[in-house]
Amino acid sequence: MKRTTFNAELLKCVSSQKEIKQLLVQIKINKEKIFFNDVDAAALVISALKSKIKKSIYVIIKDSEEAQSLARICLSLLGGSVYEIAKPFNNEDVPGFSSEHNYQFEVSCAALLKDKRGLYIISRSSLSHQLRSAEKVDDNEITISVEKETSQKEISKMLAKWGYVKTDHCQGVGTFSVRGGILDVFPKHMPHPVRIEFFNNKVESIRLFDIDTQLSVSNRKNIKIAMPVDFLPETSGTKISEILENVGTIWADF
Repeated sequence: MKRTTFNAELLKCVSSQKEIKQLLVQIKINKEKIFFNDVDAAALVISALKSKIKKSIYVIIKDSEEAQSLARICLSLLGGSVYEIAKPFNNEDVPGFSSEHNYQFEVSCAALLKDKRGLYIISRSSLSHQLRSAEKVDDNEITISVEKETSQKEISKMLAKWGYVKTDHCQGVGTFSVRGGILDVFPKHMPHPVRIEFFNNKVESIRLFDIDTQLSVSNRKNIKIAMPVDFLPETSGTKISEILENVGTIWADF
């Protein structure tokens, strides 16, 4: 039996249990605290719950590493729409650190702000993290298209304003570099950096590339670089805990 078929049958079996149906009713209206023996058991129960409900489910985990493990297992069971919010705050000021994890954090927080349906696995330490106001999510992004007039200088100024670090060479997530008519930038919401080639102010090409080999991964006709979710242009933002105030959550402890 294929793994995907096995996972589907497993979820179907677990989700049909009376206890799951009772728990499903409770989390629609309350905040539930559930104790599990291990991450695998938690992932199976939580995934079964998500398979039976269209609305989002928010699960809060005490430990960041366990949150990451839970998210990975749930993703293998559900196949998509699993968001992990567990940022390593002690390394957040190091450009390019843990690029895959930062990418997941950025994408998941953006999904939370846009109220995308899914399963959200959130570490307890992330609850106090502030994000920019949800109503401004779609208003702050740079759109770049091939054959269109775009100011390389203005893009660089905006990136610097958003907290991107200018370096001699694009070194990791949250950095950018300018070499003549070439602008390299590693957006925080993307798995690969972007190389934009200009002729004067006209965009000639847009390519994603591998940061280690410098080889092209794919070509794009256009691209959007969004303001980082944790960039706060005002004196304060919105805490993740505040976003979750009016939704049913599961507090899962092991």
